[in-house]
Amino acid sequence: MINRTLSSIFKLYFLLLIISFSSCETSSEVSAWDAVDSNSVLVFESGEVPLLSDKTFDGFFSKKSTKYISTVQKASKENFEILYTYVLTKEDYDSLINLRSGLKNQKIGNRQFNGIEIYEVKNGQNEIKMTYAYLNGIFVFSKSALLIENAIRVFQNKEERCFKLVNSELFQFPSLKSDQGNLYFNVTALYDGPFSGSSLLKSIPFLSELSSLSVYDVKSVNGFLSLNGFSLGATSSLSLFQKQRPTTFKIARYVPNYSTTLVDFGFSDIHSFSEIIDSTFLKTIDIGSELAFISTENRENSLVAILEISIDSSQNFAFVTDYSETYSNYKIRSVSGEVLKRGFGKIFPDILFNYCTVKDNFLILSQSVEELKSIIDAIESDDTWGKTQDYQKFIGKGLLESNVTVIFRKPDLFSGYKNVLKGYPKLIDSTGLSQINWYSMQMSALDNHFYSAINFSPGSTTVKSPQSKPGNRLSSIELPGAVLFASIVKSHVTGLQEILVQDKDLMVYLISLREGIIWKRQLDEQIQEPLFQLDYYKNGKLQYFFSTKSKLHIIDRLGRDLTSYPKSLPADIQFSGLVDYDNTRNYRFLISSTNREVSLLDKESKNINEWGPKKFDKGVVQSPRNIKVGGKDYFIVFLAEGIVRVFNRQGELTNNFQMKDKGLYSGDVFFESGNSSATSYLYYISKEGAVTKQNIKGEILTTNNLLRGRDSRFELRRVTNREEFYFCRIDTDKVVVFTRDGNILFEKQNSGSTNVEFQCVEAKNGEIVFSLFDIELRLVQVFDKSGKTLTPTPIESDKTPLFGMGKSKSDWGIFSMVNNSIVFSPIR
Repeated sequence: MINRTLSSIFKLYFLLLIISFSSCETSSEVSAWDAVDSNSVLVFESGEVPLLSDKTFDGFFSKKSTKYISTVQKASKENFEILYTYVLTKEDYDSLINLRSGLKNQKIGNRQFNGIEIYEVKNGQNEIKMTYAYLNGIFVFSKSALLIENAIRVFQNKEERCFKLVNSELFQFPSLKSDQGNLYFNVTALYDGPFSGSSLLKSIPFLSELSSLSVYDVKSVNGFLSLNGFSLGATSSLSLFQKQRPTTFKIARYVPNYSTTLVDFGFSDIHSFSEIIDSTFLKTIDIGSELAFISTENRENSLVAILEISIDSSQNFAFVTDYSETYSNYKIRSVSGEVLKRGFGKIFPDILFNYCTVKDNFLILSQSVEELKSIIDAIESDDTWGKTQDYQKFIGKGLLESNVTVIFRKPDLFSGYKNVLKGYPKLIDSTGLSQINWYSMQMSALDNHFYSAINFSPGSTTVKSPQSKPGNRLSSIELPGAVLFASIVKSHVTGLQEILVQDKDLMVYLISLREGIIWKRQLDEQIQEPLFQLDYYKNGKLQYFFSTKSKLHIIDRLGRDLTSYPKSLPADIQFSGLVDYDNTRNYRFLISSTNREVSLLDKESKNINEWGPKKFDKGVVQSPRNIKVGGKDYFIVFLAEGIVRVFNRQGELTNNFQMKDKGLYSGDVFFESGNSSATSYLYYISKEGAVTKQNIKGEILTTNNLLRGRDSRFELRRVTNREEFYFCRIDTDKVVVFTRDGNILFEKQNSGSTNVEFQCVEAKNGEIVFSLFDIELRLVQVFDKSGKTLTPTPIESDKTPLFGMGKSKSDWGIFSMVNNSIVFSPIR
């Protein structure tokens, strides 16, 4: 329940910013509070006239009052509205209404309710835009007729329904006279609200049972909004901390920057706390003063707990069970989640943590090994809240000590389509809500009550989650510039696929459909295809190896260069490849240069002596490859005019031969490994459709011609990540796909373009899918082996599309690049 409350606090805070002082005095026996319902969610009292950007309220405020009250109340199951009340003499009221009645394009109707006249302002389409009434000295108005009717009921039954009378204890707290107003907040009023809020807040019984009334002084300086005041919590779950002194908030240096929500509990005396919650478990372990929970809303199993401990090892904790594994010098162990959940009682989430590790004197718990590895990566790379200036600037203006702290980092909190006050978009925009990035609520025990502070800080974030419209199956991420290079990569943290992208400004991004842009960094040259992943340190972590024009790069998943990289080479790089003999991870880099040289480098990018490099009198026409012949490693180099050279691991030339017709082949060259050079074959096809099978001794074994069409062009394509290939024939009127045996697999009509790229890809279920990318029309079509179209309509793309997983391992589809966006379309 507190989750809905906290979400609405942050979404409604703009009421505090819309004010302007008046020096006039009004004397009246009635009070503006007389029409304010005790069940109101927020009540803002100020001596200033609310200056609203919404034209609906223009002309409804008179400056002949010393107090104005803006109240947020529930108008329906799915929405909240604002009620305004202030004291106004009958003479001034009549004068105000007479001015309003003369406006064009409006009609004013009236009706009776409980003996009071209610007026409804309608536009030219007969829609009610404003409702108001005059209650014996109090002017009340709102967009909602229901709120006006309720205000009349409250006015006629003050003793039982008036906010100030029912909650009189709240008005005994001292308040500042020089601030911008007082905010009264009723937590319990939102218990039946429609908002689910944070899953983390929902999962903690302490927060869902929290009920309190609070009053805050309001100050706003340079966009930073600060609320400070008191809460009545003696009869709510806050009473658990009644005997605890506020403690220092230290956990931020372990909170990853991908986190969106944090809940922190501070204890000055954990043993007295264990008496209150009747926990034998807490009496038997030696822990410190802080317990925190962090989550990010768009990651499954993302909840993490961090517990301060008084020793630097978890060996002595009974809830730590079997050893699991070692990751980056951290020992990951399994834990008994049920013991922990029972032992901490109401302040612990209603979920089970399964794994733990120790950093400094903090025990870190997670639901999955993958999430624990992710937080280890963040801590080791200083990619945490506590290491950012944005967070330091924000937290420095809040309480440095507290018992309960809740922090949200959600830059899009006010821009979503589920905004509480849906009818006030101009007001939300004018108050700069879209620029707010950090929100916090803190409570500290003070005598029989609690001191409270709520802070809001402007700012923005460079990490944006992909936005999907309701009901839209597509996911997309927008970049500042058009996509120049893109490659599917695998995350060693989640096991899911991500995309490494470079835009036209040479900025490189690592992107996840679940997390958005994970990091970005600038390069000074364009990435050359292909990109490879390797486990450089043999510890299960994957890095990215690629080349630019003059350098070899190895970058880790956090965007950092490995030590001594990038490496500058003497000549411009033409092709680069990764070699891993027998999957030993003793990597070699196979590099060809524009000066007609091929080099074999070790992991430090140093030349392997016997390889020279190799110099040729012809240019290298495609990336050299590592091949297996009879179980041994060789390297094959394709040169201009169809010349082929084969070398062994020692750099000795073993084969030298000519491809048919001087190598005028189209598409890929497929290699089939055998027991010897005589039984190891190359397959290739000419643009005219002549298929050649040739062994690497140079002997041409067969030449077959595929069936031609009108103005046909042929090419061979290997299946991505699979030892298989297909042929494609592109005519002016049709596209035909052949098996390696020359049989027609399927044919499709062609729109007339012959500038078409053909791909063969292994799908998640092991089936082969085929894509045709029309470069002229910038459209992609995807087919299965029977020729059935796998997408409802052709997919727009500016570049050759990629195939891979989306937000989960069961979500597989196509990544297309359109202008500055990467768009994912699932294929079922």
